[in-house]
Amino acid sequence: MRRRTAQLDVRGMSCANCSRTITEAVQGLDGVHTATVNYATDEGTVEYDPDATTLAAIYTAIDDAGYSAVSTSVSIGITDMTCSNCAGTTESALEDVPGVIAAEVNYATDEATVEYNPAEVSRERLHEAIESAGYSPVRDDDDGPSRDRRDAARNEEIRHQRRLTLFGAALSLPLLVFLGEKLLLGGGALPETVLGVGFGWVEFLLATPVQVVLGWPFYRNSFDALIKNRTANMDVLIALGSTTAYVYSVVVLLGLLAGGLYFDTAAL
Repeated sequence: MRRRTAQLDVRGMSCANCSRTITEAVQGLDGVHTATVNYATDEGTVEYDPDATTLAAIYTAIDDAGYSAVSTSVSIGITDMTCSNCAGTTESALEDVPGVIAAEVNYATDEATVEYNPAEVSRERLHEAIESAGYSPVRDDDDGPSRDRRDAARNEEIRHQRRLTLFGAALSLPLLVFLGEKLLLGGGALPETVLGVGFGWVEFLLATPVQVVLGWPFYRNSFDALIKNRTANMDVLIALGSTTAYVYSVVVLLGLLAGGLYFDTAAL
């Protein structure tokens, strides 16, 4: 059983009886060990088991009693997410931060909306939670509006992905032609060597930069997902599938195993 202590600023109390009402409401929750509310200072302290109840439930109990605990909401831009599972991983990391009431991460907009207790959590702590999940928050500074910074970060990521896509397409297009020739023409239309280099080695030279350069973000995100977050996401599936095809093809190319080459599968 875990224990966590929340320090709350409570609003709406007008007498000592108000503090008793809030105390009874919070102590009625399963998982709450102790709750004390001080009318004179407008502060409350709640010790609870986070496995049995949540900070959101405590806030709701205070609201239902006719009062309110101070909270703050913030929207944080996030980059490097590649699928909806990435959003779920980030959301879980934020919800695990003591003092966070609720968190919602939208993969489509690359944004997280977090409601938290400002007495316990700083925005920097939220940024650290996002980074620990393997992604990059757009930090606030004094250089301009927050929306402008998020748009700039998003546009830069789009430009970066466009460059990678063009790089990968330039190297993968010949592999696509080779694949089409095998499937449609039976593999007899193209020469067996190019400038004296065997066709298998040509495919290797084309596929390797794609595997290394374009594959690196998937390997990095897969490491974060498996090692840090103990989960498997789309990055893991892509890295596993492409690496299997690539390594198998290298083994066949070196003559260590009989079979076909699938460099096109790895790159495409």
